[in-house]
Amino acid sequence: MSARTTRFAWLALAVAAAACSGPTGTGTSDPRIAGTWAYRSATSGASTQVEGVLLLTVASSGGIAGTLEGTETDATGRRSAVTGLVSGSVVASGSADFDVTLVGGRSRQHVASLRGDSLVGDWMERQAQGTVQSGRFGAARRAP
Repeated sequence: MSARTTRFAWLALAVAAAACSGPTGTGTSDPRIAGTWAYRSATSGASTQVEGVLLLTVASSGGIAGTLEGTETDATGRRSAVTGLVSGSVVASGSADFDVTLVGGRSRQHVASLRGDSLVGDWMERQAQGTVQSGRFGAARRAP
């Protein structure tokens, strides 16, 4: 199995797990995931990137809430503001699954792992045409 196939299989499993857990949390909490993060994502196979600030809070139940504010730059260099609300849950110590629902209705599912002072992982966005857009993201801690 290729690394890309493995990553998409893992992402699909995480999406299914998040659908069952809902935004109320899993009962597992990890306060290390809370904080202000310098967020950056890139779309696989395209030059679209998002850079901004991700603010996360973690409840004792493991529920995650927050916001994303940033700028999206497409392949032509066109820049546009992106803002969104975050909801999700801690799935295990050092791991989280959260959606960023952007203004305009787009929603990106994120599967994150805590690595030192960074959150890293994959994201996926289902589009109206039934296609899926995906990529990688990283977020370096800016403040607790």
